[in-house]
Amino acid sequence: MLKIGNHNTLRVIRIESFGVYLISDMEEILLPRKYVPADTAVGDRIRVFVYKDTEDRTIATTLTPKAQVGEFAFLRVKDVSGFGAFLDWGLEKDLLVPAKQQPTPMIRGNFYVIRLYLDYETRRIAASADIAEFLKNKPMGLKQGDRVGFLVYGRTDLGYRVIVNNTFDAVLSYRDVSETLQTGDQRAAYIKDMPEDGPLVVSLQKIISKILRKDAPGVDVPEKFKARTLYDQKRQIIRTLKNAGGFLPLHDKSSPDEIYKTFQISKKTFKQIIGRFYREKKITITKDGIRLLDKKNHKDR
Repeated sequence: MLKIGNHNTLRVIRIESFGVYLISDMEEILLPRKYVPADTAVGDRIRVFVYKDTEDRTIATTLTPKAQVGEFAFLRVKDVSGFGAFLDWGLEKDLLVPAKQQPTPMIRGNFYVIRLYLDYETRRIAASADIAEFLKNKPMGLKQGDRVGFLVYGRTDLGYRVIVNNTFDAVLSYRDVSETLQTGDQRAAYIKDMPEDGPLVVSLQKIISKILRKDAPGVDVPEKFKARTLYDQKRQIIRTLKNAGGFLPLHDKSSPDEIYKTFQISKKTFKQIIGRFYREKKITITKDGIRLLDKKNHKDR
């Protein structure tokens, strides 16, 4: 099936002086002469990008755009008008971002993170700067330790906001980065954490995911790794409590972002540890937060 806005491999059925015609399951598509590979013959198959030209005709090119339908990209605005902004995406026809798809009016010369989509009524390719509606939080098909690609699209108090594999919303902690990243930067990273109640957490450093995962198939997890991870997390919470004078306004109703900002752990892990501390009578839990008991004699364990 022909995919407008993506690469397709199509067969040459006719050669004309101005180009060649390719056949798809839907129609014949012109590949202009300037894009036709040398010595092309009828029956050859050519990989082309298919889109609508300025006259609204379905056309092919062997040029590679900076992004395809379904992908995010960081592109420059070439021009603006009353009905939208036009971006440079590497093809003769500029990419339109309709005015209604701009959370704030775009400015000529500036770069923006956008997502390409296909208008199924007109079969035209367009883009949206309102990227939040396209991002997913449930990391289907991923697991801790997987290598992924990401695109930086913003910053928060917690770290960089990034788009993983053109699909998922994620956070990259400032502590895991040794350089300053800019919006539009692309890197490879690894899945560090997959909170049930928050975005993915990625790291630039490779982690020993199968050792840390209890459910990793076919892997015998050394107890020392499990204990050390839990030990470090528990010690971190106790130390932070002591540094705060024995009280922190965090509890099971606090947001995942607040908890991660303070301890760099997920809310699920935080609740498990403070529940254990409470049963061990190391802390008391109130509606306002958690308080360390006997803090003068309490050790970091």
